[in-house]
Amino acid sequence: MNADTIISLFLASARKYGDKSAFTYFDGSWKTVPYRKILGWTKAIASYLIESGVKSGDRIAIVSENRVEWCAAYLAIAMSGSVAVPIDAQLGASEVDNLLSDSGAVLVFHSAKTAPAIGDFSRAVNFDSAFFGEVLAAPVRDTYPPCLEEDLASIVYTSGTTGTPKGVMLTHRNFCTDARALKGVNIVGHSDTVLSILPLHHTYAFMCTFLVPLFLGATIT
Repeated sequence: MNADTIISLFLASARKYGDKSAFTYFDGSWKTVPYRKILGWTKAIASYLIESGVKSGDRIAIVSENRVEWCAAYLAIAMSGSVAVPIDAQLGASEVDNLLSDSGAVLVFHSAKTAPAIGDFSRAVNFDSAFFGEVLAAPVRDTYPPCLEEDLASIVYTSGTTGTPKGVMLTHRNFCTDARALKGVNIVGHSDTVLSILPLHHTYAFMCTFLVPLFLGATIT
């Protein structure tokens, strides 16, 4: 694992394991999403963000329960050169509004379940909407902004149990250094399946049940 940004590591896995299952999930029946499809979704969402005027460094929030679209949106935010702001899907409208304001988010991805917490935010994209389906089906760009190790990848908010939630700024280097360390202990390999239960807005779950398995070419359930 020599590359050192979230996007470069993901692209390497997508090229190597294109037809392999990246995600499996139950939605009435078991569904499988291969690496090739996640790459296509990532490019489509990133293309939408760029074409809609999102600029490198802009903050984009994700307020949703764990789902494949959450992961694709995060990767697309990174591919567009923006900064992801993962927010707890169980927070109320006033708490979400405070974090959107504090982070300076210009757009928010959400689901039907979390729509009430988003309120009337000016730029919101619902994963469960027909519009989001159109985004995924639209033509994709040939090029995307460069992504560097020192670029900010996420602003992760603390729980706020001892005070006002604080935004922790984490770079691509922060995440990828941890990923290399986890890969080095050989707990998970590309033939494994990793069960994702904990909320992805937590960095522990984000690293251990999303980024590291994805970088290794494993399957996330």
